[in-house]
Amino acid sequence: EPGTMMAGQEHRIRRLLVGTALALGAAMALTLPAAGQQVSFSGRPEGGVQRSLVSFLERGNFDVITRDTLLDRDASIGKNLLILEASVRIAGQVDGSVYVVDGDLFLRPDAHISGEVVVLGGGYYASSLATVQGGVTYRPREQLRVLPEAGGHVIFGWEEPLEAFEFDGLYGVQLPTYQRVDALTLGWGAVGRGLDLAWQPDLYVAARVRSFSGEVEASMRQYWHPSRRFGFGLEASRATRTNEDWIRRGWVNSLFYFLVGDDFRDYFEADRVELGGEWLSGTGWQVQVKGRWENARSIEAHDMFTLFGPDGVRPNPEIDDGQTYSLLSVADFERRNRRSHTRLRIGLEGASRDIGGDFSFLLGEAQLDVRAPAFLDHSIELFVIGRGDLAGRLPRQRWSAIGGIGTLPTLPILSLRGERIVFGDIAYAVPLFSLARLSSFDLLLRGAAGAAWSEGESLQLKTTASFAARVAPVEVGVAVGPRAGEDGADVRVYLDIRFSRGPRVP
Repeated sequence: EPGTMMAGQEHRIRRLLVGTALALGAAMALTLPAAGQQVSFSGRPEGGVQRSLVSFLERGNFDVITRDTLLDRDASIGKNLLILEASVRIAGQVDGSVYVVDGDLFLRPDAHISGEVVVLGGGYYASSLATVQGGVTYRPREQLRVLPEAGGHVIFGWEEPLEAFEFDGLYGVQLPTYQRVDALTLGWGAVGRGLDLAWQPDLYVAARVRSFSGEVEASMRQYWHPSRRFGFGLEASRATRTNEDWIRRGWVNSLFYFLVGDDFRDYFEADRVELGGEWLSGTGWQVQVKGRWENARSIEAHDMFTLFGPDGVRPNPEIDDGQTYSLLSVADFERRNRRSHTRLRIGLEGASRDIGGDFSFLLGEAQLDVRAPAFLDHSIELFVIGRGDLAGRLPRQRWSAIGGIGTLPTLPILSLRGERIVFGDIAYAVPLFSLARLSSFDLLLRGAAGAAWSEGESLQLKTTASFAARVAPVEVGVAVGPRAGEDGADVRVYLDIRFSRGPRVP
């Protein structure tokens, strides 16, 4: 029909105009910022990837992009690209290399890069169908900063400036803790650094007073730093310790105990001396290797003051008092960008009576914490932990536990305890609206499963399902799961304060 034909022609003309406008916009975004711009590197490049960037800048023959840009399928760039603090989506062809500094690069399925892709300090998102002939180098933790100058930009090898003397918190006062074995613990700490000395040694000291017993516990850490990525030294401390600090942060646990008497940790006291080193890579990995001596003791729980807590107190389980000589290796990984993060920890601790001490065992642990975008602006949040004996028998100061809010809400707090634990929690979050640009109001569907068992026992997995509303970090929900100590299901309304639970790489 004539009307239909005219409508179709108008639709094709509109598509042509829109496509032309996008192509012109992409070309202007690419070429206009490059006109007359000079880009230089300030300071001494650290490592091979920064030296590669300096060589790239010295060779020239690149266009500069400094604002968010789309290069569609019809775009064809005949030289290298340098992206500075911008988000660029490429669906076309680049006959050269693409370097990104403190920006985000998206490669769509039709993208073709004839050279290499190097992303430093930003985000990299590529379709599996995109082609990069020269390979990809992704360094999200590379510490580089871009500043404008007359006629161009300067890239600085940047890190936070260190002070010769620095306090913890406010004038050295640490955030207090409150729990059922020590009551209120107040601490003070500070670090001094020899910035003008070789290997820049630092010394950290801290002291904490336990209000219930009046005892003082202390920590000391003295490290040397041959480079900004490597350090080694000695640590010594006497402290109240726990294996459940992954469930929630210390101040959150203290708040729950003070208000309602819920302490989501078990404790033991230990003196430790550790000698070792740590290495921080530019790819998000931190590796630590240490030798440790430990002398551990059981401590009792007491009925401390709580505002609305029940009468009585949950007992603190005894440990196997004694000394341990062990070797530890821990690898932490962290990668984050605007919408996602990934944290991973893999650790091993081996002890042998042949070296000294009272115990022989091999303990393994793995943690994974992921937040990733899903459909539309929804997100998926996943946390998994596995911990247990790989050989020998673990002393009870290496056991762990799950149960209660934060893990399996319908079960009593830390009611599942053993040499081995597995626990997983997955949530699907749907944001409904933003609140003052600081957070959002989310609806959550959450599922959790976990078990704890020891030698001679079988794995019995407990599962719960929850529906919740969240204004981060506060979550209120309804959980359905197993009853405590009997068959059947239970329903519990809970309130929690949740943060990301994986290890944080400094």
